[in-house]
Formats: sequence, C-alpha cells, structure tokens
Amino acid sequence: SLQELRDNVDGCLADNDHVLLSQVVARYPVTQGVLELAGYIILASKSPHYCAKDQVDTVDGGTGGRWVVPRVMFCRETVGGEE
Repeated sequence: SLQELRDNVDGCLADNDHVLLSQVVARYPVTQGVLELAGYIILASKSPHYCAKDQVDTVDGGTGGRWVVPRVMFCRETVGGEE
C-alpha cells in the first residue's frame, strides 16, 4: 500500500534530510515489482518531494531486474528552512 511505501520513506528520512529512491529500495527491497516503484513515484509527486523527469536512475526491481526510472528525491518537510 502507499502507506507502507510512505513508512519506508519516513524510515530513511529519520536518518537523512533527503534520500534518493535508489537508496530507499536498497534499504527496503522491492517485493511487488514495477507497481511498487510506480507507488514511490506517485509519492514523490507530493511536496516536499521531488521527481526529475529529465534525469534518471537505475534501481533494483526486486525480481532480478533493474529499471530506469525518473530521479526521485524524498525530502523532509523541514529541508530549506532555517538552520
């Protein structure tokens, strides 16, 4: 579910101000294939996250495959605020 994916992203953001999709799937391996990756891209379309359609990353698809996907960066809500 999207909530599970959101929880995975939040788990990575607990240690970092920002994290790439490739780092999230390295920590939480993909088990549902390309649909799971699509879920992460959907999450990235919501602020404060970032999806660069003109840049790509290769990520582990979990089923022995690798996919080229838009570069996705998940950011904490507080990034860009006062330090």
